[in-house]
Amino acid sequence: MLSNAEALVARFQSMDQRMSQIREGVNAQIASSVDEINSLASQVAEMNHQILVMESSVAGQPANDMLDQRDELINQLSKIINTDTVRQSDGSVNVYVGNGEALVVGAQALSLQAINSPNDPGNLTVGLVSRNNTIQIPERQITGGTLGGVLSFRSVTLDSAQNALGRIAITLAQTFNAQHQLGMDLNGVMGENFFTLPSPKIISASSNNPASSIAAGISDYNVLTTSDYQVSYDGTNYTLTRLSDNTSVSTPVAPSGASPLTLDGISVTAATILPNERFRIQPTINGAKDIAVNITDTTKVAAAGPNRTNAAVTNTGTGKISAGTVNPLPLDPNLQQTLTITFHTPYDGQYDVTGIGTGLPATNQSYAAGADISFNGFSFQIDGNPAAGDIFTIVPNNGGSADNRNVLLLGVLQTRNTLGNGTASYQSAYGQLVSQIGNKTRELEVTSKAQANLLGAN
Repeated sequence: MLSNAEALVARFQSMDQRMSQIREGVNAQIASSVDEINSLASQVAEMNHQILVMESSVAGQPANDMLDQRDELINQLSKIINTDTVRQSDGSVNVYVGNGEALVVGAQALSLQAINSPNDPGNLTVGLVSRNNTIQIPERQITGGTLGGVLSFRSVTLDSAQNALGRIAITLAQTFNAQHQLGMDLNGVMGENFFTLPSPKIISASSNNPASSIAAGISDYNVLTTSDYQVSYDGTNYTLTRLSDNTSVSTPVAPSGASPLTLDGISVTAATILPNERFRIQPTINGAKDIAVNITDTTKVAAAGPNRTNAAVTNTGTGKISAGTVNPLPLDPNLQQTLTITFHTPYDGQYDVTGIGTGLPATNQSYAAGADISFNGFSFQIDGNPAAGDIFTIVPNNGGSADNRNVLLLGVLQTRNTLGNGTASYQSAYGQLVSQIGNKTRELEVTSKAQANLLGAN
């Protein structure tokens, strides 16, 4: 069991590492594209200058060769980034990128720079250098060409895939831990976390005051999405926004543990933040990277149930008591207190429950065959027809040997829908991820072939 868990964790980490390598490759492509854009922009500006000089000379001959060279340079530039050109009356051509940012104006070329994203320093993005200042160009404005393609791939495909993989790892760790804690190990101790549970990644915007901070965590793993989130403060309201579709919730009161700001199971429990500052929360991005096996000692595997149920050998009826299960966390402090169920004499269809715990003793309980009976955070059923004076007991399962009840419940998690608000299991969620990547790959292959055919026809 421990060996397979280690292999599972290693597989998660290996896949995440591959995605991180792809992310590093994207950064390298962005830096290379920016260098190439700057080189081509400088050449276009130089061509503008030479064309202006030649066509304004005494001879006044049209610079046809230079015009062709400039057109070719602009064509090469357009393959890297979508450009707009405006021809001037003096024969020069101005080149604009993004949302109308000037890249070439006459004989002057501005330059782009690969900079760390203010929202996520691990990602490179593109800035325009102007008067010794570098202003970020919003990525949504950089379209077309290889640069637009790699930026779109990162934001649309890579981020989504890495978040989806992380969500599977995080949800698996949380649900497995929750069930493991409901069992008892060979030392007679209730189970601890089987996996190390990854925490959300919180990124402070580069413009924030260094003293500003927030605290955030996952309060409901069942509704966890694959989106990133943003916490912002406008001076009046604190806002938590799901960045995939800009759905948001707001409050005028600073979030706290007693009054968190919550969306999709993401809870902000503290915020020391100035007006117009923002933080990005990435709940799942490091899920596959940071998951680990927390247990190395086989005696700490909580395979057993914490209680045993018994029917007295003196019982004369046909009543049978089930093995019972522990209610979901948190554990009741009286979970392992001894309980005794005694049916009335003369038999009247009722029983009494004695022992230590909330609501005990409980007298004159009506019997219904197969109905759930729950005390001290432990649920069980009694079937059949008990007789007058029949006794059933719940006692601590000292030692937990020869008992695999909790391991069986851990195994059931494999097919239980624990992700996406109860719509997907671990396996089906992973299948959806693989299918998503496969469909995207096929889509790009078809698009690439169509574009190649179109280019060949022209």
